[in-house]
Amino acid sequence: KLRKGLSELRKVLGTCAIICAVPSAMEAEALGAEVGMEVWPPVVGHGPGAAVSGIDDPVATLLANSRVRASLDATRQLADLEPGEVVLAAVLTGPAALLAQLGMSAPDEDMYEFIGRAIAGLARLYAEAGIHVLVLHEAVVPSAFDAWRNALGPIANMARFHRVAPLLVFGCETPTDDAWPAQLVACPPAGQGGRFAGRAHGLAWPGDPAAWGSELPDGGDNTRVVLTTGEPGPDVRIETLRTQIAALLNDDQSA
Repeated sequence: KLRKGLSELRKVLGTCAIICAVPSAMEAEALGAEVGMEVWPPVVGHGPGAAVSGIDDPVATLLANSRVRASLDATRQLADLEPGEVVLAAVLTGPAALLAQLGMSAPDEDMYEFIGRAIAGLARLYAEAGIHVLVLHEAVVPSAFDAWRNALGPIANMARFHRVAPLLVFGCETPTDDAWPAQLVACPPAGQGGRFAGRAHGLAWPGDPAAWGSELPDGGDNTRVVLTTGEPGPDVRIETLRTQIAALLNDDQSA
């Protein structure tokens, strides 16, 4: 059902990409956090705190979660059934955001190392399922930048090994230029792309389609991809989204 819904949505919107996973606290839920599913996005309640480090095999623990399994199964089916030009992407919760969801506001280097390995393992499962793009989504600015950047290392290495493009987007305040890790492609908010002109980067437009730009970047400043900082709200009508996407694609093709 999930695979069919995603496939039909892509056709309705006229896009060439499918997002196979979104930040929905599924990683935190799998690792022991209490997650309320009454609203979307789900609300994270009490987390297990430092006790999560006692998990011997975090990848197996993640894979035991029903939402994680459903997403991976849908990704495999999409990779088998969608046309070859369709791009499959997975947006996973970044290390800093996941640690915050687990109840650790000031994690140490060991906790960052543990959670980096866990996310790298989950990303590997998505890469093996057939994704082309991995996006790490941070909802909080990490307090320990060195430990955070070190945690991104195994994730970036896994992406390179599987030839998956690794991107990083912040849905909150963004770090300074020199704090962006070199291992992942930076996707700063719209208006801040000039900070990365001269090297490949992306842009993160607002989640609200009404705040999007009127045309896609022409790539002259090495902008290679446009994402959003989050999902469009549930009050956004499919027809509105379809019209705005069609206008962007038509402008891009005419240029």
